[in-house]
Amino acid sequence: MKPTKPKAKPKAKPKSKVSVLPTGDLDARRLLERHRCPMGFHAVRAQFMGAIASPIERIQPLSEIKALWGGQFPPFDSMDDVNQLLQVLVMGLWNQLSSHTDPDKPFELTRFKGEATNEMLRAQAQVRYEELDAFRHGFYQRQSSLKLSPELAKACDVIDELISMYQGMRQIPVNPKEKQSERDAFAKTIDSLTEILEGEINFIICTVTQDRAALSAANPAGPGPTRH
Repeated sequence: MKPTKPKAKPKAKPKSKVSVLPTGDLDARRLLERHRCPMGFHAVRAQFMGAIASPIERIQPLSEIKALWGGQFPPFDSMDDVNQLLQVLVMGLWNQLSSHTDPDKPFELTRFKGEATNEMLRAQAQVRYEELDAFRHGFYQRQSSLKLSPELAKACDVIDELISMYQGMRQIPVNPKEKQSERDAFAKTIDSLTEILEGEINFIICTVTQDRAALSAANPAGPGPTRH
């Protein structure tokens, strides 16, 4: 994705916009907002994806849902609310994200549309930081380390490095004299980093999936897939 070029007569207050979400994602976002989830939807889907991609076996979607609210379900008014949460987050979002274990259906991070304003760039850095941090939490399952192959460890190191980089990007002071061309160049840098990150994340997802399939073939009585 490339940032939109500045127009000759830009609007007085250009706004940053994220990509349009699929219906299922919109349902999940609304449900999370209604139950006052402390994490944004972009971070929730990244954390779920990290858990699905994790080499740790027997990760249950219900445990990941509880983790969103600090280890317990949010308060419910009725069983209908419980069933709706399971339907939307497990049968919907979790299973949808599980499809990204197919290399032909790569996982994508949140995209931003619109002119490269200071507001958009800082927001994008914040969102990307939260996505990567959440993916890491899901992948490591709150463990300090995992035994990984050198290739997987290298991919995880790239993600760790960029988490720190985006953390710093959030604090970049606004320069009122900065030219639009400089903001556009910074936006291109962020786009390039996004492509690198998606490559590393999808490498992790597909590699763990292949390793799990090989282990399952060698041990048919072992744990099944992560889809529910």
